Amino acid sequence: MSFGDVTLGSAVTLDTQATDATGDLSVGAVTGATFDLTLDTGHFTGADISGTSVAGVGTLTLRDGGTVTFTGTVGAGTVAVTDAVTLVDFQDAVTATTLTIPGTATAYDVQMTGASGTITDPVTFANTGDLTLGQAGG
Repeated sequence: MSFGDVTLGSAVTLDTQATDATGDLSVGAVTGATFDLTLDTGHFTGADISGTSVAGVGTLTLRDGGTVTFTGTVGAGTVAVTDAVTLVDFQDAVTATTLTIPGTATAYDVQMTGASGTITDPVTFANTGDLTLGQAGG
């Protein structure tokens, strides 16, 4: 499932309901107008979620992604990872009041390598994979 830029007019769930590794989900720049967005591909390695940027979303929920990657800035009231298989990768700034990174049955990695960003509330990185914070070399 692939989308260009998206402006939310209500709360939205995009779910490929993947039953194997062919259920990728890709979105362009998302403008949220405080509405919630849930992205879900099914709990399979290779059923990946990718996006460019997110702005103004109430709650961004990342559920059951193989590898989840955002290449641009992510701004939401809450960013909630509910499950991932291999990696959650934020390559630019993440700005949110709340960031939820739970421990799950699958050991997934988290990378937050943007040059800036702000999470207001305390964060517990409960994932049991690797954690990478900040840019390499600076």
